[in-house]
Amino acid sequence: MLVCGAATAAAFLITTAQIPALLSGTLLKLSGSNPMLLMLYINILLLLVGCVMDLTPALLIMGPMLMPIILKFGIDPVYFGVVMIVNLCIGLITPPVGNILFVGCSIAKISVADMSKAIVPNILIMVATLFLITYVPGLVTFIPNLVGR
Repeated sequence: MLVCGAATAAAFLITTAQIPALLSGTLLKLSGSNPMLLMLYINILLLLVGCVMDLTPALLIMGPMLMPIILKFGIDPVYFGVVMIVNLCIGLITPPVGNILFVGCSIAKISVADMSKAIVPNILIMVATLFLITYVPGLVTFIPNLVGR
């Protein structure tokens, strides 16, 4: 709960400092009116954030910052939520913060360096899957659209 409280406080300070407006303006300028280009930039941003921050604080900080931007572009929030979670979960196994990486190393009793080399193919597959669900939204929204009828 301490982590959630600190992340909420950080999100409040970030919002007060008008960082979401700055981020929004930058992303809008870079992507023009192309939502797929916007998702590319958001994927890159979230992959970088996921490498240095744990999932819960990153979600609590980045979610409120990015939600107004994706709503401006008419992107489905359910689809965006799945893409965001997949992005941040990839960060759970990447150094330097990768909590799951460290747990796996302690269970297997091997070094982080050896484990990091061994999981590179898995990370590449996960990033490929991330881009597949990013650019084929029907893979994510098929079941919610089916149930929503």
